[in-house]
Amino acid sequence: MLAVGAFEFGNVAATVLILRATELLDSDRSHDSAVQLALVLYTADNLAATLASIPAGRTADRFGNTRVLAAGAALFALAYVGLALTGLTATRSH
Repeated sequence: MLAVGAFEFGNVAATVLILRATELLDSDRSHDSAVQLALVLYTADNLAATLASIPAGRTADRFGNTRVLAAGAALFALAYVGLALTGLTATRSH
């Protein structure tokens, strides 16, 4: 159950990603346009993950699953921290 819980926690992050992207994009365009662009970016993210899966699997075979998983989790966390901090001063001024 711990593994399932961790997976679902990561899944919620995708929803937060779409909401944050919409919030950041909303200042420059209409809300509908911001939502559409956020969903396009999310789709592009999924496409990039799909395209990276085979090379990542080969890398895991070469260097070990734990190392590759840890590196991926670290990059994932770094990306979310960056997204959280992007536009922070602009968000506070509204």
